[in-house]
Amino acid sequence: MVAAATAYYATDSLVRDEPLGLYLPELLRWWLAGVAFGSLLGGVGAYARRPDALGVLARLVVPAGAIAQMVLDPPSGASGASAARLIVLAAAAMCAAAVVTRFLARERHDAHDQRERVAGSTGRKRERW
Repeated sequence: MVAAATAYYATDSLVRDEPLGLYLPELLRWWLAGVAFGSLLGGVGAYARRPDALGVLARLVVPAGAIAQMVLDPPSGASGASAARLIVLAAAAMCAAAVVTRFLARERHDAHDQRERVAGSTGRKRERW
């Protein structure tokens, strides 16, 4: 996160033809945030591969963060800021819906497989679902 913030502000400085020193207060704030939250977010990312509810919660962190930013600190001033806000909110909501839908479908599929295994082990005739 520290490297990403540095690269972002260095590029911004070059593109806008402004000295990097103008960005130092913002850069320091993002460096501190990167050090403070980088490991935490890395841990959350490691849990995102889990197939259980904890994995679903981890996968919902990014869409929830995008929604929180658009609600608590929405873009303003630039033309198209409200359109950008709407796009981010819609994309985050669709991502969250996809994560939950996929989890529920997998749960339903796993429950079906479990019933099939139980029916097969008791000698009962298997039913097609």
